[in-house]
Amino acid sequence: MRHICDLSKRLLTVYALSTLEGCAITSPHWDYEPASTSAPIPFQAWSPSANALYIECAEETSAHGAPSGESYIAVATLQPGSSPLVDSAGQSIYGASLHVALPTSCWDYFGDYDFWQANVRVVMIDEEGKKVPFTSYDQSGLACLYREITKAGRWNGHVNKNCEYRLSDGELAPYVVLRIEGYQNGLS
Repeated sequence: MRHICDLSKRLLTVYALSTLEGCAITSPHWDYEPASTSAPIPFQAWSPSANALYIECAEETSAHGAPSGESYIAVATLQPGSSPLVDSAGQSIYGASLHVALPTSCWDYFGDYDFWQANVRVVMIDEEGKKVPFTSYDQSGLACLYREITKAGRWNGHVNKNCEYRLSDGELAPYVVLRIEGYQNGLS
């Protein structure tokens, strides 16, 4: 009996992940500009489980925002609430939020362009121990996300509506690029 319950739990998790296209980070979004490199940044993430989530930043980025390598460092742990939010179809989703000031090692200054930049992501650890990055959004994507979820009355109402932020190659963006214009602005 326990084996059947474990299998059912795994299938529900896979279903929830597939209907949510992974998980979502709604804050910070792609258009968000922190007050400075030391200012706390509001993180808000949504997950089909109450398992811990992890905020990470790329150790180095290119001036275009992409990580220069696959090396991300741990910043903080997001712990979803123990009580899920339930939609009209009975599907559950867990929210997690935290204000976090990124370590200085997360920020790169690009003098030729006069901006500070950080590449952040939220990940969960799957059953195989692999990191699964969350889907990200810009402001118009967030409007699409909320509109489609509200219209459908379901957490997965946004699936196949192209709300998620996409990189120039068309792939879903597994991170968010934060940028602060001006050297002094990043320090204030």
